[in-house]
Amino acid sequence: MDTRKNLNILVIDPDPFTTRKIAMFLANDPRVSKVRTAVSCLEALDALSKGDAMYFFERLHLVFVNGNLASLGGHIGELRKAIPGAMLICLGLDVDAAQVESAISAGANGFFHKEDILYGLVNGALRAAKGRFLYTTRIQKSLPARPRCHLDHVPSWRPSSNLTAQFRQVYELREMEGLSAAAVARILNLAVGSVNRYMNEIYKRLSYDSVIDVELMDFEGIAVEKMKSKEQAFLLYTGLPA
Repeated sequence: MDTRKNLNILVIDPDPFTTRKIAMFLANDPRVSKVRTAVSCLEALDALSKGDAMYFFERLHLVFVNGNLASLGGHIGELRKAIPGAMLICLGLDVDAAQVESAISAGANGFFHKEDILYGLVNGALRAAKGRFLYTTRIQKSLPARPRCHLDHVPSWRPSSNLTAQFRQVYELREMEGLSAAAVARILNLAVGSVNRYMNEIYKRLSYDSVIDVELMDFEGIAVEKMKSKEQAFLLYTGLPA
């Protein structure tokens, strides 16, 4: 299936900084059509029940919800009813076994640790298969001893080996966090011209012809080599398994 510009995504998290950051880099993904956010499951459910244009799409494909929210199990069940067919993935940092068990029981498709896969959310979620529960490396210690479903490990994200540490800093600030070249220059103590030159070099290094690990990636049938340089860079930067 060609998922380019077809995915509608809802992000539910009470922290506005977190939701803004996630929405920012999801919006860069060429497979994503629209991203909406909500501060709670109740807000999202209320908007969905009213057909609110801010959150309601013809079809929602992916829902990422903060796994630390109270009454998670009940809310996942309600979200499942409100948006049947969508893949629902829980996200968290301090995750315990009770949260994972609750997510499994409620019918979530997976639980991702943000530090494992934050920039590879779409890549990870698209691995979901019927009857399987996805988890990332740091979630493994919180998995139930006798799960009631098949478990499927999702590789952690790692940055492209084609970029130096400073190039990665520039790219993430500029593209992932949406900062201006001037803002990036101030943070990293660089000239604005240097930031722009770095970005041009990054696009060259993160092209289909330059990334040596490209054969390891799975982009659901998308012709990466036919994309614009900015789109190629995003997919090739975020699509590498650890």
